[in-house]
Amino acid sequence: MSISSLAAVLPVDGRQSSTALAVARGTTRLLHSLGFSVVSELPLASGRRADLVALGADGELWIV
Repeated sequence: MSISSLAAVLPVDGRQSSTALAVARGTTRLLHSLGFSVVSELPLASGRRADLVALGADGELWIV
């Protein structure tokens, strides 16, 4: 199961507003259209959390 299809079946946890979810979904779609693979809600080693992390085919990494 791909990350994008997994995100479609996960329940909304109630922490995000509908606007925040729409922005994250739109940003994910944009990143996919640019050829990136996207992971959401990724915990970082610093203890913080990245809303979206995108990895390009050439190894380029974007954190949103």
